[in-house]
Parts: sequence; C-alpha cells; structure tokens
Amino acid sequence: MSRSALLSLLFVLTASSTKALSVAMGALPETCGNVNGAAWGIPSGGVPPYTYSWTGPAGFTSTADSIYALEAGTYTLVVTDNVGSQVSQSAGVQDLSALPPGPGGCASCAGPLLGYGPAPCEGMCNGAFAFNDSWLPPGTVNLTYSFPGNNPFLGLTSYGEQVFGNFCYGETVTYTFTDDMGCSGTTTFEVYGLGTPDQPVISQIQGACSGGNGGSFQISMPTQYQADLTLSLAGSEVATYTSFGSGTHLFSNLVAGTYNLLTHWNLSQCAHSDVIVIPDLGPNCNTLTGTSWYDADGDCVQDVNEVGIPGSVLQVEPGGLYTITHDDGSYSLNLPNGNYTLAQSDASLVPICPAALPVPFSMSTAAVNIDLANGSTVPLDLDMRFTTTPARPGFDFALVAKVRNLSPQQSGPVTVTCSFDPALIYTSAQPSPSTVSGNMITWELPAFDSFHISQLQAHFDVPVSTPLGSALSTTFVASNTLPEATLTNNPAQRTSIVTGSFDPNEKVVITSSGNIEGLYQIGVDEWLDYTIRFQNTGTDTAFTVVITDTLDATLDMASFEQGACSHPCTVDFRPGRVVQWTFTDILLPDSNVNEAASHGLTSFRMKLHEPVLPGTMVPNIANIYFDFNPPVITEPSMVVAEFSTGVEELPSTIMRAWPVPTTGLVKVTSPIPVQGLLLLAADGRSVAEYAVDAMSTTIDLQDLPSGVYLLMGSLSDRSVQRLHIIKQ
Repeated sequence: MSRSALLSLLFVLTASSTKALSVAMGALPETCGNVNGAAWGIPSGGVPPYTYSWTGPAGFTSTADSIYALEAGTYTLVVTDNVGSQVSQSAGVQDLSALPPGPGGCASCAGPLLGYGPAPCEGMCNGAFAFNDSWLPPGTVNLTYSFPGNNPFLGLTSYGEQVFGNFCYGETVTYTFTDDMGCSGTTTFEVYGLGTPDQPVISQIQGACSGGNGGSFQISMPTQYQADLTLSLAGSEVATYTSFGSGTHLFSNLVAGTYNLLTHWNLSQCAHSDVIVIPDLGPNCNTLTGTSWYDADGDCVQDVNEVGIPGSVLQVEPGGLYTITHDDGSYSLNLPNGNYTLAQSDASLVPICPAALPVPFSMSTAAVNIDLANGSTVPLDLDMRFTTTPARPGFDFALVAKVRNLSPQQSGPVTVTCSFDPALIYTSAQPSPSTVSGNMITWELPAFDSFHISQLQAHFDVPVSTPLGSALSTTFVASNTLPEATLTNNPAQRTSIVTGSFDPNEKVVITSSGNIEGLYQIGVDEWLDYTIRFQNTGTDTAFTVVITDTLDATLDMASFEQGACSHPCTVDFRPGRVVQWTFTDILLPDSNVNEAASHGLTSFRMKLHEPVLPGTMVPNIANIYFDFNPPVITEPSMVVAEFSTGVEELPSTIMRAWPVPTTGLVKVTSPIPVQGLLLLAADGRSVAEYAVDAMSTTIDLQDLPSGVYLLMGSLSDRSVQRLHIIKQ
C-alpha cells in the first residue's frame, strides 16, 4: 500500500471513530426594545476546527461563534467541521419588556460573599450584601439599584460587585434594578441572617466529681457559617473552638461549675452567649471499672486463653444505673461518692470471684475496680440473628447476620446456611462463602470458642422489574457438629417488603412474632427487635459515625442484647438511659461515589417491663451523627401493646402513614391504589370512613380524642392493609 493510500485510510479510520458533530445553543433576551440580545453555539464532536454561519431576522448574517446586539427573533446557526460535516440548530431571543428577576437581582442574599458581608444579626439591620450584574450581555452594564429603605452603597468587591448595607434580619426586600440603557426590573428576596436557628445546640452534659475534671458537654452547630467559640469559667478562658460550618464538638476535661460559651460568627458583629452548668457529682466521686470474663480454671485470675464476656449488662444500685461490657469484657461507670451494689443481669453466669452477687462496694476519692470472674453451667448453644437494608428495585440489598456462641463451651465446626428469596440476584458475601448453589449460600466456619461472635454479610441485586410490595423471604440457619442445649434459636427468618423511595436514615422495629406494624401482642410477643439504618448522602467519606438512642422507660435496660452490625463498632450506656454506638474509622463512602457501600446499620433487641398493660406505647428515635455534622434524627418507631385478637396479623404492609403520632393531619400512601379507608377506635367502633381512589391521600383526625386507632385500607388488588394511628 502506498504512503498516500495509508494516510487516506488512517484519515478515514480516525474520522469514522470520531463522535458525531453536535452543537449546544444558548441565548439572552432583548430587553425593553434595546436590541441587546445575544446568542451563541458551542460545538462538540466532529473534527475541529469549526466554522460558523448565522442567519436571522431582517437578513442578519454572521460568521462568529457568538453574536450580540440582537433584536428579538429566531437565529439559526450552521456549524461545519474540518471534514465537511454540518449540523444546524436554532436559538430564540425573547423580547422582554423588563429586566428578568434572575441573577441581576440579589446574587448572595444569605451572604457573606467573597469576604463581604456580614449577614445581619437577629433583631438588627446590619446586613450587607453584594449584587451581581455579570449576567448581562456585553454593552449592557452598570446596573443601578433602588431599595425601599435606607440601604447605602458601601463599595465594590474585588470582583466589581456593588455592595449595599443596612438590611434587617428576616425582612422581605422588593427592589428595582436598572441598566444603563434605561431598562428596569424588580425582584424580591428574604434577608437571612444569624439568629436563634444558628445558635449552638447544647447536649450530653456530663457531671464532674468535686476536684476532678471529668465533666463534658457537646455542642452542635446547625449552619454553615464559620464561628469562633470561647468557653470561660469565672471570667477565665478555658477552651476555644473554631467551627468551619455545621458540625459537633465535645468540650471535655471540665471541672464542675457554671460556664459561659460565647459564639462569635466570623464576618459579622453577631455573637451569642450560652450558660452551661457542669453538675458536681460529689466531693468524692470517681470511676467504677472492671472486666467480666469466663474463668475456665476457677482461679480468679484472667489467663491469656480466658475470654471476656461481651455485651453483658451490669446494674448498679441504688439509682437504677446500667453499664455494658465491651467486646473484651471491660466496663466503666462514673459514680458520685456513696455505697452501692453491683450485679450482672445474665442469670446463666455463675459468680466465682466475687462468690456472690450483688457485690457491695463504696465509691470514695479513689477509683474502684471490680473484676467479675464467672463460671457457667450452660451447655453449648448457638444463636443466629440477622437484619437487612431496605429492598428497592435496581439497588443493592444486604443481609447482615450475627452468629454467637451463648455459652462458655467450645463448639464443633460451625456451618451457616442462607436460603435467600429466588427473586434476588446474588452478587457477593463476606467472608467468602464455601459454596453458592441456586438460592443457597453456605459458610463453613472453624469451631467457636467461649462466647465467640462471627459476623456475616450477603449482598444481592433486586431486579428493576420487581413489583413494589413484593415480599422477599430469607432464612439463616446455624449448626455445628456437637449437641446443643436448644435448637430453637439456630434458625432466623425475616420477610422484607420491596419499597420505592425511602428515608435512608431510619429506625424500624419487629416484634418477636414477626409483626412490623407496631403491634405488640401481650402474651404472644417477648422481644422487640430494632434496626437503625443509616446512609452517607453527603459529598465526602464519613470517617466516624455515632448513633445515640434514648430508651423509653417502658423498655427493660437489663434485657438489652446487641445484634448484628454492618461495620465494627463499640456499644456504651450513657447517663439518662442513652445507648451509644461508635463506628470509628468506618470510612463510609458517600452515595454519589458508591451507593451500595454508603449504607450501614446496627441492631439490638429488648424486652418490655412486666406487667405489660394494654395501650402501652413505646416510642423510639435515634440520632445519627456523621463526623462533625448535626445529627440526623430518625422518624419515631412506635409500638403499641394490645391483647391478641386471635386473628392472624398480616405479615407485612405496603400502606404507610405519617406523621405518627399525630395531632391532626395524617398522610396515607401506598404503591397500589387505595380504594377506601376505615378508621376504628381501640374498642372496635367505626369512627370514620373515607372514599379514596388514589395512591396518596390525607385524613384529618383533629376532632378525634387522643388514643390509638386502627386504620384499615382496601387496595385495588383486593388486599386489606392495617395500620395503627396514634392521636395525641
């Protein structure tokens, strides 16, 4: 082949592999008949360079890429690339009788911008804002502004933007702006400033022992404004912190006393003062510490091969105080001076040292350490539990499982099987399974030592074609080669309902009988299984996630049992019946980078205090902290206790209602059209009927007395759905 033929072939191959020629059009209007419109075309693809040919009204022609000083009309651009390919597009230049209320208005009404501000303080008129006229086409510049109040011109920013002052906090400003060709426009903006919604939120105040520095409190900054915070005690500065936007910060190592926290927002005159009292827990307050472990040889010394007992709830009296052991069996609790007793709630543990529980102790000026060496007569017993992420068509669906040796006995080799719903498409599992066959996953695990815990995960795709409301059933089973005391807790089964959109940060509850509608059947149900789900929907990786949950007084803290977690975490009990989970170095990617890996969860189960009375309501919410951001507060998960009616409950519901509890309006939605709603009182009386033929409706309970109601919905597929509504 000749050199010229080869070059021709290469040219043809190059041209054929080039993206097709196209052009994106843009335009600015003509205003007030001033012949100041503009249009442009931005070509892509083809083979550059490009040539341009414009035609328009009254014989207009041009060969520029952008055209200006245009009257209203339609302008057509033909772009030709270097090999003769052409594309044609048109742009319309509008005829406006006034300047549009767009970027020519207030470009930064919430300020500060480019070092200029400040935003006004609450109750004051000290706001200053920069206004942007860069949107105007060439030849139309120098906007002048007219405000209804006394808003003087203060100067220009480094970008040439005009700055005006004396804007009042919370006011609505309607103003006029005029270009140098005499065309005017008006627009309105709300003046946002720094006030009560921007002030730090004080929480989690911890007391200090007299003479000690164990006090602390947390602040949450709710807005993006940078602020300097100064903490003082008796006029002397104790600590400082600079908040670069919304987030949380812990002031710690504080002695008891009354502190002043001064918050000063940068680029403003605004400041706010808070008073925080760190309680004095007593002159001789200190810390109770220790380790609970299985003492295999009964010598009251924790040997290298003797494991700590994780997740064991310990109770201190008087005061009804609780703490929980970490994975290594260690625990700690701050206490004021006094006489106490320490007990452990797990009746299966036999105390060796101390030989009898509860053990008395006195808290004085020195820390107290009480180790709990335990024996156990409990035979081998494996326990299987799992929870799930939400099931959504086209997204990842994860099963997070936990299998635990509840005894100090060593097991034989352990086999865990997962039978997943045939509608799911298996993608991966951790750890790597031994086999995956059909809809069965099998893990072969080594023998479990005393109280050993293994975490398992399996991930699936939910096909896009899966109908909303579909039920996905999954079962896990744990077994080993040695006899067990009971096999009733070896299998675990759960049904997940396929949903559409959902709140990625949520708290859900299932009763031990499998009810997900918030009905606890007295005499039937024993446990409440909670799952707290979270997702990083921010713009960067989350390094630490902290979840706090203040337990309702109806829940028995001594019955707390930690369930499966998506990532390693520690669990602690805090004062005020608060449970705290800390996911350190979780490195949770944001959903824009990796949607499937942006999710996490934790789970636990608890019992209700006996006796459980009909009508008992158990509300519960969780606070989810991503790094230094303000908490994401979940919608309440509500449980209502009732006697069993003997009628089998539906295993799931696709009809949803919120807010619950409510003081009036309730929105009801369903992926399948609702044809009618019936509202029943707790005694079975019909209270109201609603004719509906839609997937969403709103009902009004404002005139009804407070109480628990049953809402029954008839769907177009002839199914009947039930929801409990709580009217406050």
